[in-house]
Amino acid sequence: MARGATHVLGLDIGTAFIKAAEIQLRGGEYHVVGRPAVIPTPAGAVRGGVIVDAPAVSEALGEIRARYGMKVKKVIASVGGDSSVVVRITEVPKMSGKELDEAIQWELDEQTPFPVDEVIYDYAPIERPDADPEATEMEVLLAVAQEDLVAAHVEAMQGAGMQPTAV
Repeated sequence: MARGATHVLGLDIGTAFIKAAEIQLRGGEYHVVGRPAVIPTPAGAVRGGVIVDAPAVSEALGEIRARYGMKVKKVIASVGGDSSVVVRITEVPKMSGKELDEAIQWELDEQTPFPVDEVIYDYAPIERPDADPEATEMEVLLAVAQEDLVAAHVEAMQGAGMQPTAV
């Protein structure tokens, strides 16, 4: 869950359906609150996982909130797209956080087909319990999405009065 968020709306805006569920962190565990929601995506509003009509999606998101009584405004949304998102596990030399920040910039050029100045990305070192402590390499999960894809999701959510906390 997004840092500091204990009650959010999980959201998946697909080409055919929009799915939403309220999720709450209680006692260190995640719980679905109420009924998950599924409604048809407005015709033509999403193509290949990419929002092309943000106002229509905003209206549908408002409908979900009203119909299912979802009051929470903080949202964590998934993004997808036929060729707009890349998720990879890559190996880099073992290094500290600051060095890893710099190495990831190079990895973006090597591992993704998008211009680096047109993406939003995040990464996380993968810590395996069976990893060799003497290893000279480390694995990193790298997630990259085209900035336009994320911006369209944010626009649709904000248009429905939602506060995106993680995409």
